[in-house]
Amino acid sequence: MPPDQQAEVVLAAGRKAYSEGNLAFAGERFRELLTKFPNTPSANPARYGLALVIGAEATPDYPKLIEAITPAANDGNFADRGPALAELAAAHRALGLNDLKLASYAPAEADARKKAAADRFTKAKDATIAARDWFAGKGDVERAARGWCDQAELELRLNRPKDAKAAADAVLKSPDLSKTKAKPLALYYHGLASYLDRDYRAAGRSLNQL
Repeated sequence: MPPDQQAEVVLAAGRKAYSEGNLAFAGERFRELLTKFPNTPSANPARYGLALVIGAEATPDYPKLIEAITPAANDGNFADRGPALAELAAAHRALGLNDLKLASYAPAEADARKKAAADRFTKAKDATIAARDWFAGKGDVERAARGWCDQAELELRLNRPKDAKAAADAVLKSPDLSKTKAKPLALYYHGLASYLDRDYRAAGRSLNQL
């Protein structure tokens, strides 16, 4: 078979193994594809599959996940670009949270760790916004609304309560997004952001609805 067809066979085997919960075998197939057929149309689906495998492990190796999925997330023609961007955002967020934890354990490194966390949260926010816009373009209002909430959370972690309020407001003031399951989360982030912004009346109005 030509390389493209061989890659499709390997990709199908990896996907089947992943769906059956055989993560080790799935990871082997995705890595095999990327080693042997890195320039075929199946490469980005394999990168996405490998990232899912890494993310499902008991202790995910987030740097490896980011390395695997970034090319797929940056490919505007990739069919699953939105989910890939969401995985990328989640990995950067997890690393940022880990940096904050390490900052609390090692005061001498606190400033450097906090700066590293802020960089991670910024990257997570950028990927979150891109994923949110992708889902919105596909008409997936649930994932789009959740994307606004995820942005609000990251804005709070970056000490930007006004921007967090604006992100939450995008859900609360939208006729469509305000009907999604994300509305309570948007209310929470709006209330918390308003409190941090010293707008206590707005904070009370939002939190009271919960």
